[in-house]
Amino acid sequence: MPYQWWDYQPKQMIGLRIGAWAGLPIEAVSVWIAVTYATVTVFEVVKLWHASEKPAKAAFLGFKNSPRRHEK
Repeated sequence: MPYQWWDYQPKQMIGLRIGAWAGLPIEAVSVWIAVTYATVTVFEVVKLWHASEKPAKAAFLGFKNSPRRHEK
């Protein structure tokens, strides 16, 4: 970019760059990995919730009055 609007501020970075990834700072790589991991995790949770056919409150928080276990 001619005005370097989209460049990283060197004073704000740790200083570690990954040469194999076009010299990206380690902070940028960490964010991309974390966002990718979080996206896949949220997708899988929603997929499991949808397959369970339970309302959101029951699926994520459990039932308020859970059934009692059979006592022997």
